[in-house]
Parts: sequence; C-alpha cells; structure tokens
Amino acid sequence: MNKITKYILSKLLNQPCPIQIPRSGELGKQVNCYSISIYNGDVPIMLVNSIEENGLNGNHFEGGGFCTEAVIPFSLYSGLSLRVDHYHGLVTHTYNGVLDYILHEWTGLYKLQSIYILAKHSVPQYFFNKRNLQLPKRMKIL
Repeated sequence: MNKITKYILSKLLNQPCPIQIPRSGELGKQVNCYSISIYNGDVPIMLVNSIEENGLNGNHFEGGGFCTEAVIPFSLYSGLSLRVDHYHGLVTHTYNGVLDYILHEWTGLYKLQSIYILAKHSVPQYFFNKRNLQLPKRMKIL
C-alpha cells in the first residue's frame, strides 16, 4: 500500500460511521460518513477502523458479522480488494478501490448521482400523488 492510499484512507477514517446508520427520515438525510472494508473477491474480510504503522486495524468478519479485532499487515494486503461506502444522505455510493473513490468524490460526480437517484424515485411519486383517487364511487357502493 503506497503513501497516497494510506493518506486518503486516514482522511476517510476521520468521518467514521455510527454503529447504526439511519437510512430514512430526517436523520438519514443528515448522514455523511464513510465505511471502509476489505474483501477477498465477494467475501468480506474486515471492516477497517484505523490505519497503524504495521497494517490496517479493524473488526474481522466471523459468521454473521464483524466481531473480532484484527490487524492485516500491509504485506498481506496485495491480494485483497478495498471497498469504500459513502453514506451521503439517503443514498449510498460504493467505490471499488481508492482510484474509483478519487474519480467520483474529488470531481463531485457523486452529487450528480445522488440528485439523479433521488429524482428517479420522487418524480414518479409526485405524479402518482396528483392522480385522483376513485374513492367517491367506492363510498357509494358501501
């Protein structure tokens, strides 16, 4: 792992996620945090909490969740993949690696993606809410 990657990951870990991340309502709209995890293919290995001199420190995945404290040395990191999850309001952006993170976050592309995702659901809902309900005919039948 090079110095640039270590620097970026340390900056991301300055905005840690709470234990339970709200995904709806007013609390969900205020969320802006990052979660960094290490995968071996599609299998989760560790949820990173901090970067130390000798490796990545975090919770190791066992059974159904991230439980045990563990350290993965930088020498063993080469065969693993890094995933960064950015919880931005009600939208979750997932980046595979630091380069993907830099491409989306530093250019501001994630903000456009968030606007598109939120509009994709709210515009049809707006038009659905404008439709008249067939409530009067139903009330006559009852």
